[in-house]
Parts: sequence; C-alpha cells; structure tokens
Amino acid sequence: MNSYKINNDGVLRSQSSGVTREERRRKTKNRRRRRKFFDRALIRT
Repeated sequence: MNSYKINNDGVLRSQSSGVTREERRRKTKNRRRRRKFFDRALIRT
C-alpha cells in the first residue's frame, strides 16, 4: 500500500510541475504585455 501511494504521489507531482511550468510561461507573457501597456499609459499621463 505504501509503495502504491508513493508512486501515485510521484505521478501527481510530475503532472502538477508540468502545469505550473505552463502557467509560469503564461504569467510571464501577461506581465510583459501589462508592462508595455502601463508604460504607454504613464507616458500619456
């Protein structure tokens, strides 16, 4: 039972890490776009 639970945890961790990597990439792209948008807004004001 213990070995089975450990294997499941390992699989879940690998899947979660993959999702976090995609989310991080999306967040970085959004941050870059927001920075450009805010910079233009500050220049206008």
